[in-house]
Amino acid sequence: MAPTQLVMVHGAWHSPEHFGPLIEYLSKHNFKCLPVTLRSTQRNNNPVPATYDEDIATIRKAILAALEHGDVAVLAHSFGGLSSMSSFAELTPAPRKAAGFSTAVTKAILIASFFAPVDGGFAEVIVEGTPSISVPDGAFMVVGPGRAEDYFYGDLEAAEAAKWTKLLKPVSIAALMGKATHAGWKEIPVSYLFCTEDQALPDFTQRGIIEMAKKHGVEMRVEEVKASHSPFLSMPERTGEFVRRSVGEGI
Repeated sequence: MAPTQLVMVHGAWHSPEHFGPLIEYLSKHNFKCLPVTLRSTQRNNNPVPATYDEDIATIRKAILAALEHGDVAVLAHSFGGLSSMSSFAELTPAPRKAAGFSTAVTKAILIASFFAPVDGGFAEVIVEGTPSISVPDGAFMVVGPGRAEDYFYGDLEAAEAAKWTKLLKPVSIAALMGKATHAGWKEIPVSYLFCTEDQALPDFTQRGIIEMAKKHGVEMRVEEVKASHSPFLSMPERTGEFVRRSVGEGI
């Protein structure tokens, strides 16, 4: 049996390295993990801030390459959900079949993530009371005014939280202010890992996003964990089991 192809999209400030423990688990269970590096978090390599559209193009490039070999599931964390759902245009089963292709993006897997209707962005879906967790640094945003360890890694030991905090990167304001260009979440099954201890996207914010999807006629498959914003670090096996169920494994 061919491995399940999983394109992985990190959130703002994060990087593919943060998926490391989850990738280690999934690789043992017949997943081909294909992490994407968003241009919006590459200030050191790209002094000109990347746009939201450039992030979408980066994700599409990874998906299209994978589709040459079979169907694809896309996992997205936090802000990565917005750009990922916009990247699905013409890549889900119905349009791919109509265009004569036999492969498609068949599943969306979200971890403490958000997305929006077309022309909506962060401001349109974030519930009142959600904390601001970033401050400007030129054309980029950095985590603040509080500690990234508290926002993202509240269920990790201090040394471990510090380790992952050092890997965080500034994110382009131009990308953060992007608006959805496509609503891929309306076209394929979506699974959502709801993190009850999240201090970046609090539980009421995640709940509001799930309710927004319901208002648009989309009933997502939801699992709940007592975890911070980054359960792929604090509980990679539990998160991996969620991913496996999301692609249809009976575990």
